[in-house]
Amino acid sequence: MAFHTIWSVDLGKSALKAVKLHRDKNNIEILAVDKVDYPLTARGSVDGNAEANDALSVVRGRNGVREPLVVAHPGQGTFSRFIKVPAFDAKKVKDMVRYEASQQIPFPLDEVIWDHHVVDREYMAGEEREIGLFAVRKEAIDDFLLDFTSEGMSVEMLTIGYLGVLNFVLFDIRPDEPVIVLDIGASHTDLIFVDGRRFWIQ
Repeated sequence: MAFHTIWSVDLGKSALKAVKLHRDKNNIEILAVDKVDYPLTARGSVDGNAEANDALSVVRGRNGVREPLVVAHPGQGTFSRFIKVPAFDAKKVKDMVRYEASQQIPFPLDEVIWDHHVVDREYMAGEEREIGLFAVRKEAIDDFLLDFTSEGMSVEMLTIGYLGVLNFVLFDIRPDEPVIVLDIGASHTDLIFVDGRRFWIQ
């Protein structure tokens, strides 16, 4: 689903960060930015949930948030793995990837929300394709989204935090040589290695 104006929200362990974005053709305009700091607590604890709910209430109140929300789920607790599969017909990619996902993801597929990404690069004839698998347990997503729904805020899209960083590097920075990106949070750090269209996440 396409939206022209959204709020993007990063609900961390020590702060909520939000930005209102508007897209007009190929241009992106930042309409508003907000941040609410709160004491570092264990997310998932009673105190942590209360702090997050209060921060969401503050942002909604002083910005009149009515636009669709796109939120970033923290990198920790998510599953990512890169695998190689035989060269395939594009018509068979879904079946092949689903089989590989059932073998690689350490939970039953009906208990997770998962997706894949075929690394877009030049392949030689018959060369194996690189596939990224990403998964989060449905229970973890439900718990995460509860903070928003309890404040009457409807989330339209969800991404994993490190994939947002990766997209920024690939499409905005566009490095000419291999780079290592560190996304340092309050209690967790994601390491992303980018080499052209290839990438690895640790």
